[in-house]
Amino acid sequence: MLQNTMMTWCVALVLLAAVNAWASEEPSRATVSEKVVAQVDFSSWIKQSYKASPDGSRFALAVRKSGKMFFVVDGKAQTPYDGVANPVFSPDSKHVAYPAGAKKKLFIVVDGQAQKQYDLIAENGPVFSPDSKRLMYGVHSGGKWAIIVDGKAQRQYDLLGKGNMLFSPDSKHVAYAAKKGNTWYIVVDGKEQGRYDTIHPGTLSFSPDSKRIAYVAENGNKLYVFVDGKADKPCDSYGGGTIKFSPDSGHVVYAATIEGKLHIFLDGKEQKPYDSIGSGTPIFSPDSKHLAYVAKTGNKMFVVMDGKELTPHEFIVPNTLTFSPDSQHLVYFATSGKKMFAVIDEKKGIEYDGTVKGTPLFSPDSKHMAYGARVGNQWFAVVDGEEGKKYDGVSSLFFSPDSKRLAYAAKVKNKWTVVVDGKEDAQYDEIGQDTLIFSPDSKHVAYLVASGRQQFVILDGKELKRYDGILHDTLVFNADGSLRYFAPKGNSIYSITAR
Repeated sequence: MLQNTMMTWCVALVLLAAVNAWASEEPSRATVSEKVVAQVDFSSWIKQSYKASPDGSRFALAVRKSGKMFFVVDGKAQTPYDGVANPVFSPDSKHVAYPAGAKKKLFIVVDGQAQKQYDLIAENGPVFSPDSKRLMYGVHSGGKWAIIVDGKAQRQYDLLGKGNMLFSPDSKHVAYAAKKGNTWYIVVDGKEQGRYDTIHPGTLSFSPDSKRIAYVAENGNKLYVFVDGKADKPCDSYGGGTIKFSPDSGHVVYAATIEGKLHIFLDGKEQKPYDSIGSGTPIFSPDSKHLAYVAKTGNKMFVVMDGKELTPHEFIVPNTLTFSPDSQHLVYFATSGKKMFAVIDEKKGIEYDGTVKGTPLFSPDSKHMAYGARVGNQWFAVVDGEEGKKYDGVSSLFFSPDSKRLAYAAKVKNKWTVVVDGKEDAQYDEIGQDTLIFSPDSKHVAYLVASGRQQFVILDGKELKRYDGILHDTLVFNADGSLRYFAPKGNSIYSITAR
């Protein structure tokens, strides 16, 4: 049944462990307004169905009642069906679409309106265009598959490629992989390109300017990367990940294996072979002028920058190679024995016993660099080379939009606090560390915590009103600096605004 085969949800409600405040503070005197936006019988709520819109202003959640399922969108109950699944909001948050089923037929519901029914709906849809004006999804009917674009069925095929269905960044073009008989094609705006034995899932990509397209395909026993319809040198295997275009779309890079060695191909030109290429690389600088990646030969690892091998190390920590926003600096973590250190513009930093995941990071103006480090059992933030106060744990470092402020979560014995500009907020058993946010003007900071069975928001160090929960991904600052989020209490969901 639909609810058994299609209910693949992403858990979204923040469910923090029961906590008690270490330091008692009076709730903030900030102006807080609340409005009931939905009445929901939470005993019938499918908890994993919750989804927030990209801007946090809307939400959708599924309810099961009397043998039927339906979505509640912005507090309004939608039409009940035999099953519903996977709501998708458009990038501008104005539209929502989801698959539904009734009488053994499946269809897409867009803004509450059921579309044409089919035998099956492809699992990688629906997909909104970046400008939110177009919608695409795959359908199966009469033994054939087809892509529906803007409500119109395209050419029929025997099979559609998994993970290869997308709009161009400018929303003007549609591309997908499809199979007819024993032959695979890339279909761009309805026109078939090439004839292949196989097209690798998830490799189809547009350049940022929407003028170029790339993908990985096989013919015979050879694998090829195709860029702008032309095949590069045949290789034995693809290096994994997506084919990367530079931000200005002028360059394209990927990794591939030839005769047991990994090669980087830049604009179709084969670079020096290595034993392996580091995870998360290669990467382009934001200005598209530089290319960097981690390579390994023998027992040494090093960064290759614009074709030049830099200082060798015993090990370079995966996914730490980072350009500054202005493209003028490059940083990564490396190791020597049991010690770990940052390398900034090829200058070795202080050795530590460990570093914090998700760091290093640059400030938006590229003038500051921060990371978390450990000496023994003590953790601390390192900002521009200066060590901060020692804690039992540090995580979730982030800069304010104006680059003048830094916040992070810190552990003190069995409690957690948030440190903003070097000052500690109250301590709690646990905080929603992935919920820390600065306002657009950088003047305010907010995050979620919990106490007992209740959850609440901390705004500029002060507790706001408590609720039964806070709907994850809805905690956002408005342009005017006010804070907005959704929260359930009793059988109601409230929209809260704090100033």
